[in-house]
Amino acid sequence: MHGIWLHASPSGAWLPLQGFKIHISGTSVTATELLRRVGPVCVENQAAFKVIADPFVLELTTSKHYFRGASGKFITIYPRDDEHFARLLVALDEVTASLAGPYILSDKRYANNKVLFYRYGGFVSRDVLNIFGEKVPVINAADGRLVPDIRAPYFRLPEGIADPFESENLKDQNEARLNNRYLVTEVIVHSNDGGVYKAKDQHTGQTVIVKEARPFIN
Repeated sequence: MHGIWLHASPSGAWLPLQGFKIHISGTSVTATELLRRVGPVCVENQAAFKVIADPFVLELTTSKHYFRGASGKFITIYPRDDEHFARLLVALDEVTASLAGPYILSDKRYANNKVLFYRYGGFVSRDVLNIFGEKVPVINAADGRLVPDIRAPYFRLPEGIADPFESENLKDQNEARLNNRYLVTEVIVHSNDGGVYKAKDQHTGQTVIVKEARPFIN
């Protein structure tokens, strides 16, 4: 047990300092079923993992004012290497394909699975002090330099790290089109349960206000 997390790892397990980590999103309603399905996959594949230990705390992670970059993360799984990472994703997709959970904004969704996500980051806590005396999480860049391990509410990869599941049909990341109709031109406000945007209606040409409600965020 460490903080809000309950950890489990194989005897004598070794993990790298950083790499691709897997997140399973969930709520207090789906937590038991997720553990029932995901736990055996981790055990069978000798994968270290951690889970939020208290249903009430898990509910807090899907509340309006929780940090958007961490919201909905119920289970975190630590693959040993890229081959282990890919094998785990395939196995986890098979057992969780019928479930749904909050979209984890800091991560990328695996295939069309609605609870299975991944991002690149540190596996162990490493930090440096910035000029304000604040602790900043860090990882090693491809050239060995320590760089910030940025945990933003959008998917990003550190310089020199390639996405092993890069889509060939990526849309322009600078253009956000909601419901294939509303082209966002300005963000008015963001919170964990959604956002308010100024947009252009591509059907009528009008400027409109769009209010977003994120699924599974209470």
